[in-house]
Amino acid sequence: MARARQRENQAQTYESLVRSARECIARNGYAATTVDQIAEHAGFSKGAFYYSFDSKEAIMLEILERIHDEDVRELQMIFVEQEDASSLDRAFDRWAEARYRNTEWAKLNVELQLHSSRNAGFAEKYAAHFEKYKTQLSALIALNFTRHGKAMPAPAIEFSAALIALVDGLALQHSLSLSPGSPDITAKMMLLVCQGWFALGAPLDRDN
Repeated sequence: MARARQRENQAQTYESLVRSARECIARNGYAATTVDQIAEHAGFSKGAFYYSFDSKEAIMLEILERIHDEDVRELQMIFVEQEDASSLDRAFDRWAEARYRNTEWAKLNVELQLHSSRNAGFAEKYAAHFEKYKTQLSALIALNFTRHGKAMPAPAIEFSAALIALVDGLALQHSLSLSPGSPDITAKMMLLVCQGWFALGAPLDRDN
């Protein structure tokens, strides 16, 4: 019973630290947030932080994993519920709009990429998380092509990388007040880009 209670307390501490880190990093940015701030905001000591995570980078990677999983899980649920191609297109539009409006996440993405360029150890871990996200997203893109009855004119992973770059780039412009102004610019650009991709794709042979 005592060990079970200890594990439960450890899990609660872990989750509290993750929530605290998300809030602190969203408010201050990754570079300006310290382990002390995360621990204090969660109501714990620095020692409690290091009992759960070995570094600020480790907790950031945990947050990154969760955000990516949330993204993919939401899209997967829509894909299961919607059968026709137009509904799936709207699902991608909603995904793009959500990322566009999350300006803090757009800034954080840039910070993490810059940090990766300066820290080889973190870069390797960040790349692994990002590759997993691209792979998950590419599976949904491939499914969308199939429902449109089109073959992909390029590998799905390349489409995934392009969509992420498009959406995150527009979101960053929005965060810096550099966006052209249209609140649905991301959905519009997604529609135009995807229509171009589908136009390039050869019709699938449904008989095979």
